[in-house]
Parts: sequence; C-alpha cells; structure tokens
Amino acid sequence: MRRIIVIVISAIVSICILCIGAYFIYDRIFSLTSVYVASHNLSQRSLIKEDDLLEIKIPKLYVREDFYDNKDDIVGKYVKLSYSIPKGSYIYKSAIEDDFVDIAYSLLNKDEVSYDIYCNEVKINPGSLAKNMNLDIYLTIKNKEEVVSDLLISNLRIIGFYDIEGNLIKDYDKGTRVHIVEVAVNKDDVPLLNKAMVLGDIRVVVTSDTYYNNSGTLVNENSKLFTYINEKDD
Repeated sequence: MRRIIVIVISAIVSICILCIGAYFIYDRIFSLTSVYVASHNLSQRSLIKEDDLLEIKIPKLYVREDFYDNKDDIVGKYVKLSYSIPKGSYIYKSAIEDDFVDIAYSLLNKDEVSYDIYCNEVKINPGSLAKNMNLDIYLTIKNKEEVVSDLLISNLRIIGFYDIEGNLIKDYDKGTRVHIVEVAVNKDDVPLLNKAMVLGDIRVVVTSDTYYNNSGTLVNENSKLFTYINEKDD
C-alpha cells in the first residue's frame, strides 16, 4: 500500500513539474508580446514620434536585447547620423539617440538656419528662457537728432543653449551659465540681424504668445528703423 502511495505522489509531482515546464516553454516560445517597428522609412536625424511607430505582436522568443520593445524608450529620440530605419524594421538601440552635439540643427525647418545670440552683446535674460520659446528682437538706434526704437524681427525660435566654451547645455543642466542662445531664423533674415547688431542696441523680448506662434521669423517691414538701416546701405 505504501509503495502505491509513493508511486501516486511521485506521479503527481512529475505531472506538476511537467505542467510547470510546459507552461514556461509555451510562454517563452508561443506567447506573444508587443514590439514596435517603423511605420515608414525614417531618415537620419528624424525625431521619432508615436505615429512613426507600428505595434506588432511576436513570440517572446524573438525579442532581442539589441532592439527596443518599449514605446517609451523610442519616442522622443532621434535617428543617428548616417543611419536610416526602413519601414517595418525593429528600432535597434544602436540606431537612435537623444544626446548628441548637433541636436539643435535637427530642430531647423526648411529654409531656416541657426543664429547665435551672445548674451554679453545684447540685453537678454537667459535664466527665464527655454527651448522652443519664440523671441522678439527690438533695435534701438541713437543719432544726434533722435532715438528710434522698435520691433525689428519676431518669432526667433530657441533651439539650444551653450556655455562660454561653446558646449551644448543639456536640458537637465540648470546650473551652467548660458553664454549663447541659439535661435532658428529664416536664412534671408540673417543679413538684417547682422546689421542690427552693428547699428544699435539689441534687446531680446519674450511675449505672451511665445509658445503659440509657429509662423517663423517675421520682419517688421513698416518700422521706422528701416529708414536708418537703408541709409547705411546707401
């Protein structure tokens, strides 16, 4: 009788072990998990957004350590320089990044260029500024007859901050002093900004619609300032 009990208990234990083993094998080989692939071709320096990704299901067995399977690890990062991600491809860890020295240039739109505003050359309070804010430039020209001050150009979008050594200041770095504010401007407006820096005093102003105006840089062409600017050209 005791022998039969031992056999029965052994059989039950064996069955339990087999069931547990079978569960883990099934969970590893056949159980599906979500991963993300590119919904279209992603070129170098592309900012990856949610609509750039497509969720698919694959067996856990095929999830590899060299690609991301979590959407939060992908969105907000950029495709590396000299890399591209084909449509339907996994997002490999070696192909994307979020910390690189030329990140500011990836924020430029068509026909925009980067322009450096040196904090020691203009009146500006960099402590209150952040990336993607829009700035307005006021120019004051003094001569023997009068002082003319007016809005010259608006909507200069901030794309980066740099320290006195020219090193990019990371978003999480709140202690380093800003020496250069890098902005995106229409390439045709660069000569005007250069003239303004020479002709008079520059004050950088933040307006109430700094986060909402995405129309690109706008020149105040009706300003009286152009009377003096054009005289200098003549």
